[in-house]
Amino acid sequence: MTLTSARPVDVLLIGLGSVGTAYAYLLEHSGLARVSAVARSNFDVYNNGQVTIDSQRFGVIKGWKPSRLFKSQEEALADGTRYSLGVLATKSTPDVHKNSALLAPSIASGQVAAWSLIQNGLGVEADLYAALQASATRSPLISTVVWTFITTSDSGRHIQWTNAKDATVSGIYAPGRARTPAEDAALALWVHLLRTSGHGTLAENRVGVLETTERIDSVRFSKNLLNCIWSSVQTLMGAKHILLSDMDDGEIAAVRALALEVVGVGYASGLLYPGMTLYPSGQVAGTLEETVESVFDSVIHAAPGGLLYDYKMSMLVDREAGRPIEVEVIAGSVLAVAREQGISTPLLGYTVALLRASKQLLPAPHANMTATQQQTIKNDGPVNVTSLGKEFRLAQRTKDRLIAAGIDLSGGYPYYPDKPKDVSLAGQFRGEAWEHDDPALRADKDKKALFGAAEKVVNLTPNIGTEIIGLQLSKLTPQQKDELALLIAERTVVFLRDQDITPQGQLELGAYLGRPEIHPSAPRVPGLPGVSVISDELARAYGVNIDFQSPFGTQEWHTDLTHEPQPPGYTHLHLDAGPEVGGDTYWASGYTAYDKLSPTLRAILDPLEGLYRSEHLYPDPENPDGPKKPIITAHPLIRTHPVTGWKSLFVNRRYTVGIKGLKAADSAPLLEQLYDTYEHSLDAQLRWKWTPGTSALWDNRVSIHSAVYDYGDSGEPRHGTRVSSLAEVPFNSPNGVSRRAALGLDPGKIVEVKKVAGTY
Repeated sequence: MTLTSARPVDVLLIGLGSVGTAYAYLLEHSGLARVSAVARSNFDVYNNGQVTIDSQRFGVIKGWKPSRLFKSQEEALADGTRYSLGVLATKSTPDVHKNSALLAPSIASGQVAAWSLIQNGLGVEADLYAALQASATRSPLISTVVWTFITTSDSGRHIQWTNAKDATVSGIYAPGRARTPAEDAALALWVHLLRTSGHGTLAENRVGVLETTERIDSVRFSKNLLNCIWSSVQTLMGAKHILLSDMDDGEIAAVRALALEVVGVGYASGLLYPGMTLYPSGQVAGTLEETVESVFDSVIHAAPGGLLYDYKMSMLVDREAGRPIEVEVIAGSVLAVAREQGISTPLLGYTVALLRASKQLLPAPHANMTATQQQTIKNDGPVNVTSLGKEFRLAQRTKDRLIAAGIDLSGGYPYYPDKPKDVSLAGQFRGEAWEHDDPALRADKDKKALFGAAEKVVNLTPNIGTEIIGLQLSKLTPQQKDELALLIAERTVVFLRDQDITPQGQLELGAYLGRPEIHPSAPRVPGLPGVSVISDELARAYGVNIDFQSPFGTQEWHTDLTHEPQPPGYTHLHLDAGPEVGGDTYWASGYTAYDKLSPTLRAILDPLEGLYRSEHLYPDPENPDGPKKPIITAHPLIRTHPVTGWKSLFVNRRYTVGIKGLKAADSAPLLEQLYDTYEHSLDAQLRWKWTPGTSALWDNRVSIHSAVYDYGDSGEPRHGTRVSSLAEVPFNSPNGVSRRAALGLDPGKIVEVKKVAGTY
């Protein structure tokens, strides 16, 4: 899209809070952009025209909302719109959820040409930049630093925008390399849209700064000075800094010493330097001591009635509201720079430690939750409400995990997306095929980085299953992730207990292992498309009969999502709540099942394709009033793993419903034999006993599994979050080999004649 195009460019904006609203308004005010905004908890407020923007520059705008409003990124992407720009204007809390995980659906879609990141803090770009560089589009990343005084009230309905000294400074984030023409074009478009809106111009003696920079890291550090010092102090005090006026000189000197440490880190690292421009004032930085005085005095000696005199900074606002606070990017990032440079900062270290400890108190008021949800948490009661209004039980442990991760429960949990209107649309949901780059192909075959970091690694059976002890998935390095993928590919399923991983962390890991599957209709964690909710209580709430006599007493053996054109490879289920006794899961190895087949039967199966159905049913567009239909996809019955080269049996009783080219009557007995090969081979199987906080990661390409619903009488709910990483199109290579042959194991003797009882 050129800058002179008559047609407005499409902009996707994520995060319709106060700052997001301001920039959505600026972009549309230019007349050159159509903004599609994703709103979650405040969707109804905007959609119903209940938002008023009260701006010094633009006046009072009642009932404002962007051109298009959506509840999720998937909805904004569903019609195939190509966005010239994406804008992320959310809080940055990488310890809770990383930007790369938050934007995973948009990145995977390839529909967003470039991104502008509007967030406080230092180093906020790194994980998103890595994800964009690893994507097919390699979309440019614009790092944007904003100075604005903007607040919301009346549950987000009133936005007070005091934009007397607004400033926006942007630069391309491309560490260690020269910018590309595509990056220059993206930055030029972003600035052009804002400048055309009137931002960055003189108007009635009110200054709006709009500039670009080659040193966005330095600009970020300078902006972060005020936040690192004063947001930290306010949050630890639990009050605005006006109360500092009651402190004596000795107490104020201690705060000044903290300011000296923070500014000193900037000068020692080269991120601050004499002569650089300080925004929003436009003043030139002087010496270290002069900068300390400027930052410190701007607050301590703020004039009554001035913007900073009685201003409550965002970290304190979030703390009081029970939301995650930006400790890591505001204060923790400066401490990290200090440690990298070998700079002693005892006061800053102490401040960061206290702020991190204070996060354990979150969320205090549960401000974003309904009265019913608050009472449920208080009483540890059984009631939870889905986004569709259905009540079901949710364990307290699950609630605690979701809340600590900053998951917005105000719109109901879990979230149900709008279901595709018919089976053809559901079948096209995934879009075009892509090339899967399996991380296990990069792994060290000896897995030294992974095994060396663990306390213990235990193979649970000879053929399937490994447990890793003393390792956190949330702390893995890229090399360890590669080696974990290889271990899963070889051992079929890997378990790790006592994991601290958040749903956002699951999504981030899933994006590393493949393309997170975003289901068109299954329940998911709010705000995290790609993180599905697994709950028997939820199934009961929607009418599934799960009791001692039902077929769900032991779930049918199955492989997840085999109807997908590119079914999942690595799948990660984290169980955060479950019964004390029961609720186990079986896995069986497709490698071992294949090895059980006679060579002649393998040869018969080699060219055949199975037919795999979806779990969910959709209306038939050719017969809308008739019975609903599943998606049906054909895949090889024998599948070759792209990493190990081993062959596996790719069938499952629940979703493999036929063989392509055969009558149902012809395929049924053959499929039954293949099901039995899997299900009756005890040496191919593993039974896992869950404990809360356990993660299981398995290779969906080479396994089947089955949950055991034997705990209904206990009344204990079982809940987990799952991320399935889509992989390659299934294939059967003529160069594939059996696992036993590859490992040099005895293939066993083929008995051709059924023996009669009593003859042996």
